[in-house]
Amino acid sequence: KYPVRDMRADVFNGTTIKSVKLPSTLTEISNAAFRGTPITEIVIPASVKKIQGSAFYGCKSLSKVVFEGDSMEELHGCFQECTNLKSIKFPSRVGLMSYDMFRGCTNLTEVVLPDNLKEIYSSMFEGCKKLTKLDVPPTVTKVGMHAFGDSGITELDLSHVKEFEGFCFSGCKALKTVKLNSSLKEDFLMETYDEFMECPLLEVKYVNNEYVYPAGFIFVDTK
Repeated sequence: KYPVRDMRADVFNGTTIKSVKLPSTLTEISNAAFRGTPITEIVIPASVKKIQGSAFYGCKSLSKVVFEGDSMEELHGCFQECTNLKSIKFPSRVGLMSYDMFRGCTNLTEVVLPDNLKEIYSSMFEGCKKLTKLDVPPTVTKVGMHAFGDSGITELDLSHVKEFEGFCFSGCKALKTVKLNSSLKEDFLMETYDEFMECPLLEVKYVNNEYVYPAGFIFVDTK
């Protein structure tokens, strides 16, 4: 017998597989491994340290994902268009994550992010219509392009974030409150700010003595 440590790309792509038990010797789930399958749940052994991009792309019946380990090396965008996925809890430490993680997960309501996450990556929660709240770890210092675009997010504390890419909240029609670091105030002193395009409900909920911009941004002094 030889232990299974990895799998070839697209190994189950397009098949009718509904369930699978991954071996405890497996170290990597390959690119598009389960893409488009009717798999309903997946338990990822602690031995798995890498999940490649699109591994579970379009698994519309996937409703349960369990990580048995508390750390991973790489976790790339792999749950796109999993429209039946409602909640997920990541390992407490992940070395590297990437973009598109939950793009199009329209029923996602709860996500527990890694404690050491450094960035909310591009399109990470784009189109997550039912995701209204998210606890962002204080280790996060950057929010990528379209990170929350067209999502249902209503409030966020981003007081530790230092950098925002364009259109990161574009189309967040339910967004009301965002806490930002006071060091960013000059970045938003402009007539147009594409980061918050089409956010009609954005308004001041808490006035900090340090600085308030009339459009509804809240700046928090974290010195």
